[in-house]
Amino acid sequence: MINNDIEEDNSDSEEDNSDNEEDNSDSEEDNSDNEEENSDIEEDNSDSEEENSDSEEDNSDNEEEDSDIEEENSDSEEEDSDSEEEDSDNEEENSDNEEEALDCSYPEEKDGCRGGWYTSVWSYIQSAGRLAAMTDIPYFPAADKCSRWKEKANGIKNADYIGHYKASSSSLERILTMYIPAAAFTVEDEFYAYKDGVYSGCETPKRVNHGVVIVGYAPRYWEVKNSWGSDWGDKGFAKFSRTRVNMCQITSRVMYTVVIGRDRGEHDQPDVIPVDDLKNVALHKTVTSSGGELVTEATDGNQDTCFSTKESTNPYFKLDLGRATKVQRVEIISTDPKSIIGSKVHIGNRGDFLDKRIGVIREVEGNRALIDLEESVEGSRLFWEFYSGGSVRTLTVCEIRVLAGDGDEDDTEDCPQGTVKCSDRVCRHAHMC
Repeated sequence: MINNDIEEDNSDSEEDNSDNEEDNSDSEEDNSDNEEENSDIEEDNSDSEEENSDSEEDNSDNEEEDSDIEEENSDSEEEDSDSEEEDSDNEEENSDNEEEALDCSYPEEKDGCRGGWYTSVWSYIQSAGRLAAMTDIPYFPAADKCSRWKEKANGIKNADYIGHYKASSSSLERILTMYIPAAAFTVEDEFYAYKDGVYSGCETPKRVNHGVVIVGYAPRYWEVKNSWGSDWGDKGFAKFSRTRVNMCQITSRVMYTVVIGRDRGEHDQPDVIPVDDLKNVALHKTVTSSGGELVTEATDGNQDTCFSTKESTNPYFKLDLGRATKVQRVEIISTDPKSIIGSKVHIGNRGDFLDKRIGVIREVEGNRALIDLEESVEGSRLFWEFYSGGSVRTLTVCEIRVLAGDGDEDDTEDCPQGTVKCSDRVCRHAHMC
């Protein structure tokens, strides 16, 4: 019995051992799984470390890029700064000298610091033919004699000052498409505080006491540029109401200047065309008179056919050359040579007295007046006028010859027989041009 019990115990023990072995096997499997999990974790950690490493490299690259961007921004700021300095230098270089204007535009007992007119400065520039640049002589706020400026460098280059003219309120819109006129008006206390919007002050008109320039317009206002800096008003500008006629007298004293370009040869050779290369570019071109008549006699190539204007205080002829050309000489033939002495000839692109005046006819040889230019003048129109100053008179023309460095003596060779090439480059019968 005892042996049987022992065997049963041993059998139970073997079963227990078997269970233990299974448990151990399960434990080993669990350990194996844990090791695999740990291995996966290590791999994940390794991947994470690689990702972190890549992230650090990316961050490093970003920092380098940021550094490059900062350097570029710094360079850009330096360039902007240089550009602003250049703009400032250019503005100063292009500025006319205010001190010479004050010293020379008024009698010595008066100076413009206590008030003056822009027309006085313009008149000085026109008569003297000069005005220094700010870069040559910086402004110094002290009165001095005008004579000291005669030896100073002239800041006006490649330009001729023609004159200044009054603009009426009705013509101001048209004037603003071509010029920037000056204006004087009445400043009242509220104008100093102007910020923006349309200004409508000056309930009681007083005498004008301040000058500005008018730079634009809209149906409701005139756009004005002031001289008090960009911190005043709307960045230095103001809008004057047009709903009240001549508010603050803003349109009562509007004046504008006419300045034309002229090549004085500062940087090249004078534009002189050899005589042998000159050709008549006026032949068969369109001429009209002050009375509105078409004057074919003036450019038909026949000196025996002549035309006289109607009596007028300002008789003239207008010749359209059809295209811009460099004019070197003008010849005018007339059967009444004494009547053309004192008349003026202009060349330009307008066809009126505002074009460049190239000469005044002072003498006539036989029946011919000749104007020779030291340098050629470019233009597409000739304007020949006599301003009598009140008395009436006529101008008589038999032929106008405009000698230039381009064009053909006979510009009709490619036109059908009996026709000429008109100023619009179309072939027609002469009387139809």
